[in-house]
Amino acid sequence: MVGGGPLDRQTVPDQVAQRIIALVKSGNLRAGDKLPPETELASAFQISRPSVREGLKMLRMLGVVESQQGGRYYVTDLSTSRLIKPIEFIVLLQDYDAEAHLEAREAIDLTLVRLACARATPSEIQKLRALATTGHKFTTDAVSFRLLDFEFHQTINNAARSPMLARIALSLYELGLEFRRIATETPGVIDVSVGDHDDIANGIAKRNPEQAVKAYRKHLEHVRRTTVLARAQADARRRDRSTEDNFAIPAGALSRTKPAKPRRPKKRQRATGA
Repeated sequence: MVGGGPLDRQTVPDQVAQRIIALVKSGNLRAGDKLPPETELASAFQISRPSVREGLKMLRMLGVVESQQGGRYYVTDLSTSRLIKPIEFIVLLQDYDAEAHLEAREAIDLTLVRLACARATPSEIQKLRALATTGHKFTTDAVSFRLLDFEFHQTINNAARSPMLARIALSLYELGLEFRRIATETPGVIDVSVGDHDDIANGIAKRNPEQAVKAYRKHLEHVRRTTVLARAQADARRRDRSTEDNFAIPAGALSRTKPAKPRRPKKRQRATGA
């Protein structure tokens, strides 16, 4: 039964959303269940129908419910990828900040590394070591290295057996890829990264979280430093292009301009007597 007494009218839509989320968490509502019509929800919560509608809209934005034809709502599959979308959207709306980005990556990624040390299967450890070794072949091939780098980090995330953290880690990894592309084109950057991958893979293979976390933290510092430099390069290129655009003469402008004809001197009129 949906209900639980009247809600505080100061933040009614928020509390509607919280009440329904609580029902989902408790198992009273499950993935695929249809919610009662808005009129019945309003009666159960002892609030107005517009307040119910606003609360349902909030839940829809969060990926908890979806609407069908006719206005009825149902509980979604509550998958990690669906529920993480609002976080990804909020992150994308913000101006990119490398320091804040890498701080978030450190908080999430280092936890995943610790978990991977305990939970990785022998085949996953073998895969990490193989990827780390293969990386040395791509020190002058930025595109191939970026593909390998993605697979390396995803293998760690999957080995941690923590789907929610893994999804957040993927979103953070994808953030700022424009600058990582620039960074990997810089001589010497990939060489450092493949060395870091060796150390991280060895730490996980030994199931030594202290060693693996130390290596991963060192790697993130390398990523932070080179990303900041790449961001500066990208900003400088944009400023240069903007300056060139402001002062550029349109193509064909000179050819369309006709040379001015020389002016002929005016004839002086003779003064005539009366």
